[in-house]
Amino acid sequence: MKLNTFLFLAILTFKITYNQAQISNFKEKFELPEKVKETSGLLFLDGKIITHNDSGNDANLYEIDSLSGTILRTISIANAANIDWEDLAENDTHVFIADIGNNNGNRQDLKIYTILKSDFKNSNFPENHIKIKLRGSAGQSLGAFGAKGVKFEVIGDCNDYVGKGLSGGTIVAYPSIKNKNQHCEF
Repeated sequence: MKLNTFLFLAILTFKITYNQAQISNFKEKFELPEKVKETSGLLFLDGKIITHNDSGNDANLYEIDSLSGTILRTISIANAANIDWEDLAENDTHVFIADIGNNNGNRQDLKIYTILKSDFKNSNFPENHIKIKLRGSAGQSLGAFGAKGVKFEVIGDCNDYVGKGLSGGTIVAYPSIKNKNQHCEF
């Protein structure tokens, strides 16, 4: 019995030491952005890092530049809820999101979301992809149905309904050219 225990401990020690030696040249490239502070699953797709936050966060995937660590785009997953997303996977045609977290062992609604890669790749513009700069007065129609990736910059005044119907875009309003440092964003 003592010999078996000794052999087990010797093999375990060798395995731990061997495994540590395999990752000894690991280098940190960057810190993940604050937006993905609770990152859970990771996927390397088309030279970019894809990740998501853990339980209770928005149903978003984040595409991160693998060289700089900046978020290139945020992909909102329609008709999904991030109950407890744990991992990502892929095959030739799909990306899979595993909503399988079950810390208490009592979840009855475990899911795997399936997204076509073609839909994933064409889902959204990168943030601030289209910039529109304007001068004058902005009415309530400014930004109506402005999708993610569209950014309006207004130098002038805006009425109280500006951005009504905005659908993910951004509006930045500057009161005038001489007060450009004072602005509001919505």
